[in-house]
Amino acid sequence: MKNKTLIIASVIIVALIFAGILIIKRSFVSSPSDTQPPQEEAKQDLRPADPSIGVDLKLAPNKHDAVVTISKIPGDVISIETELQYTHTTDGITKEGEGAFRKKSISGETEVVLEITLGTCSKTCRYHTNIRDLQLTIKFLHSYGSGSFLTQNYPKI
Repeated sequence: MKNKTLIIASVIIVALIFAGILIIKRSFVSSPSDTQPPQEEAKQDLRPADPSIGVDLKLAPNKHDAVVTISKIPGDVISIETELQYTHTTDGITKEGEGAFRKKSISGETEVVLEITLGTCSKTCRYHTNIRDLQLTIKFLHSYGSGSFLTQNYPKI
């Protein structure tokens, strides 16, 4: 009888320990909305940019850089982020979703010119060729804390 009571008490203690571990573990697991990256949260708070903002995308004379000219920037913009995604075929291999990101702080500038290297550089640069299906997204951070964006697509550069 004593052994039976000891076994039941042991089972109850193990069950309580297991339940306690589960409760503690659940309190540290965040909900899906808490695990969203800050960039994704920021995207949700963006509104469309002023349609009078001008954007021009050209290939630089060196054929290795894209030149993005942004004009008529509203005076309350303090920072600009650009993301350029594209498809390319280099050395017979086609790759989609390549891209580059640039961020620039500004203060009262109404026009900004950014050069974006179309390739990868570490010790040496390997430039992409036959670039097409470009998508340029520009995000504007305003001095009052909100943001706006615009996206433009280009079949080729």
